[in-house]
Amino acid sequence: MDITDKLKSEVDRLKAVFPNLQWYGKKRDLNTIDDETAVLTYTTDTKNADGKTHWAMVTLTLYLINDTAHTHELYQLGYELVDEVAIDEQFNATAAYQKRAVLI
Repeated sequence: MDITDKLKSEVDRLKAVFPNLQWYGKKRDLNTIDDETAVLTYTTDTKNADGKTHWAMVTLTLYLINDTAHTHELYQLGYELVDEVAIDEQFNATAAYQKRAVLI
Protein backbone atom coordinates (compact mmCIF):
# COMPACT_ATOMS: atom_id res chain seq x y z
CA MET A 1 0.00 0.00 0.00
CA ASP A 2 1.52 3.34 -1.06
CA ILE A 3 0.21 5.76 1.53
CA THR A 4 1.53 8.87 -0.19
CA ASP A 5 -0.54 8.12 -3.29
CA LYS A 6 -3.65 7.50 -1.21
CA LEU A 7 -3.18 10.77 0.67
CA LYS A 8 -2.57 12.92 -2.43
CA SER A 9 -6.16 14.18 -2.55
CA GLU A 10 -5.91 15.27 1.10
CA VAL A 11 -2.67 17.12 0.39
CA ASP A 12 -4.24 18.81 -2.64
CA ARG A 13 -7.21 20.03 -0.54
CA LEU A 14 -4.83 21.48 2.06
CA LYS A 15 -2.65 23.12 -0.60
CA ALA A 16 -5.73 25.01 -1.79
CA VAL A 17 -5.86 26.63 1.67
CA PHE A 18 -2.10 26.71 2.38
CA PRO A 19 -0.22 27.05 -0.94
CA ASN A 20 3.13 26.87 0.87
CA LEU A 21 2.29 23.54 2.54
CA GLN A 22 5.32 21.34 3.07
CA TRP A 23 4.32 17.70 2.72
CA TYR A 24 6.36 15.56 5.11
CA GLY A 25 8.30 18.69 5.91
CA LYS A 26 10.79 18.68 8.71
CA LYS A 27 11.82 21.49 10.98
CA ARG A 28 15.20 21.72 9.27
CA ASP A 29 13.42 22.43 5.95
CA LEU A 30 12.36 25.86 7.19
CA ASN A 31 14.54 28.78 6.19
CA THR A 32 13.63 30.75 9.31
CA ILE A 33 11.18 30.24 12.13
CA ASP A 34 9.43 33.41 10.96
CA ASP A 35 8.37 31.84 7.66
CA GLU A 36 4.64 31.59 7.17
CA THR A 37 4.35 27.88 6.77
CA ALA A 38 2.29 24.76 7.15
CA VAL A 39 3.92 21.37 7.67
CA LEU A 40 1.94 18.15 7.23
CA THR A 41 3.13 14.87 8.74
CA TYR A 42 1.48 11.51 9.28
CA THR A 43 1.64 8.39 11.42
CA THR A 44 0.03 5.06 10.60
CA ASP A 45 -1.32 2.07 12.44
CA THR A 46 -1.73 -0.77 9.94
CA LYS A 47 -4.03 -3.73 10.44
CA ASN A 48 -2.80 -6.99 9.01
CA ALA A 49 -4.41 -10.36 8.46
CA ASP A 50 -3.13 -13.29 6.44
CA GLY A 51 0.24 -11.54 6.13
CA LYS A 52 -1.30 -8.66 4.16
CA THR A 53 -2.19 -5.11 5.12
CA HIS A 54 -5.96 -4.76 4.88
CA TRP A 55 -6.33 -1.19 6.12
CA ALA A 56 -4.45 1.55 7.89
CA MET A 57 -5.53 4.19 10.37
CA VAL A 58 -3.67 7.37 9.44
CA THR A 59 -3.28 10.38 11.70
CA LEU A 60 -2.47 13.53 9.76
CA THR A 61 -0.93 16.34 11.80
CA LEU A 62 -0.81 19.84 10.38
CA TYR A 63 1.56 22.28 12.09
CA LEU A 64 0.91 25.96 11.39
CA ILE A 65 3.35 28.79 12.02
CA ASN A 66 2.17 32.39 11.64
CA ASP A 67 -1.03 31.37 9.85
CA THR A 68 -4.09 31.07 12.06
CA ALA A 69 -6.63 32.66 9.73
CA HIS A 70 -7.98 29.48 8.11
CA THR A 71 -9.58 27.67 11.03
CA HIS A 72 -12.99 27.52 9.36
CA GLU A 73 -11.55 25.85 6.26
CA LEU A 74 -9.65 23.35 8.41
CA TYR A 75 -12.79 22.37 10.30
CA GLN A 76 -14.59 21.90 6.98
CA LEU A 77 -11.77 19.52 5.93
CA GLY A 78 -12.22 17.55 9.16
CA TYR A 79 -9.23 18.82 11.16
CA GLU A 80 -9.46 19.47 14.89
CA LEU A 81 -7.24 21.70 16.98
CA VAL A 82 -5.00 19.55 19.20
CA ASP A 83 -2.52 22.16 20.39
CA GLU A 84 -3.90 25.55 21.37
CA VAL A 85 -2.59 28.52 19.48
CA ALA A 86 0.47 29.79 21.32
CA ILE A 87 2.93 32.63 20.91
CA ASP A 88 6.59 31.65 21.13
CA GLU A 89 9.49 33.82 22.28
CA GLN A 90 9.90 35.25 18.74
CA PHE A 91 6.21 36.23 18.69
CA ASN A 92 5.29 33.53 16.18
CA ALA A 93 1.79 32.11 16.41
CA THR A 94 1.90 28.30 16.33
CA ALA A 95 -0.83 25.66 16.37
CA ALA A 96 -1.37 21.99 15.51
CA TYR A 97 -4.41 20.32 13.96
CA GLN A 98 -5.12 16.64 13.42
CA LYS A 99 -7.36 14.45 11.33
CA ARG A 100 -7.72 10.68 11.41
CA ALA A 101 -8.60 8.72 8.30
CA VAL A 102 -8.93 5.07 7.32
CA LEU A 103 -7.10 3.97 4.19
CA ILE A 104 -8.13 0.74 2.52
